[in-house]
Amino acid sequence: MTDEELLATIEHDDSYRVVRTLSEGPAGKTELVAGEGSESLVRKYVPRELANERAWQQLRELDHPLLPQVRDIYWLPDSLVVVTTYVDGVTLADLLAGVGPLSVTDAVHYLQDLCEAAGELHAHGIVHRDITPGNAVVNSGRAALIDLGNVRAYVSGAQRDTTTLGTWGFAAPEQFGFAQTDARTDIYALGGLLAFLLTGVSPNDDEFNRVLADEKRVPAALREVILRARAFEPSARYQSAQELAQAAGEAALLPAESDGGQAPAPKSSQPKSYDFAAQALDVAPKQELTTLRQRLGVGMPLSAGSKAALVLMWLVALCFVAAFISVGFDQS
Repeated sequence: MTDEELLATIEHDDSYRVVRTLSEGPAGKTELVAGEGSESLVRKYVPRELANERAWQQLRELDHPLLPQVRDIYWLPDSLVVVTTYVDGVTLADLLAGVGPLSVTDAVHYLQDLCEAAGELHAHGIVHRDITPGNAVVNSGRAALIDLGNVRAYVSGAQRDTTTLGTWGFAAPEQFGFAQTDARTDIYALGGLLAFLLTGVSPNDDEFNRVLADEKRVPAALREVILRARAFEPSARYQSAQELAQAAGEAALLPAESDGGQAPAPKSSQPKSYDFAAQALDVAPKQELTTLRQRLGVGMPLSAGSKAALVLMWLVALCFVAAFISVGFDQS
């Protein structure tokens, strides 16, 4: 960048009027700014080492009501600067702080909105990588996905991401270097978000697993949806945001547990790996029964030594019986 280009870029950067700072940290600085005509916009400074210009350029092509629109992209010496539309509303984190856990209907409704937004990103090869209650805003009855600062464009053949970013509890295992992130990474986060909406407890809380198991808070069918979405292995999760949205919608329509029985599992296609799990569950009781029979010696072939010991035991028992009968006759 020449001195003239740098000067022009700085002047362009100064053309936005700062209203307030929204956040600031290692992942960059985010400001609410006013553009031409006093339009409310969000300006984000992404550190050069974390910047993914390719992903942002792809985002510039998107126009979806549940996602911010990219208005401007330019470089400063130490950062990539991105300006997006401002999505007004209350975050899901603030909403639950005020009203507490949501009903099944509302929770699934907002989840499906966010699945729609995430699905639009995934259709263009982009992974959000930071879907959390603080990065989802409710306005006019719908939930929009915001804060695209951690977005990444999927790279075919890559073994892992070049940077490890995300929010603990919502970030999938692959975000910590296990593998490359893809659409299923966001599905993991969406599963945690659904659990949060139903319980008010974050996945990084020590009480999370206990609360998730409480069927008064999380119906059994929806708990199964959450657990599958948050599977450690990406291939065991729902393979698309649309699939997760459909499974959650079907689970929400199922009756809650009654008369001592559990609601049936939601209808949804499962990857082949689940077939093997089902077979294992079917075989396990038979294996346990076989082990028990072996320990008790019931119905199993006996060795020569075992046969001799068994005969000796019978002989000793017969001697006791004979002695008891003999004593009885003597007393009579």
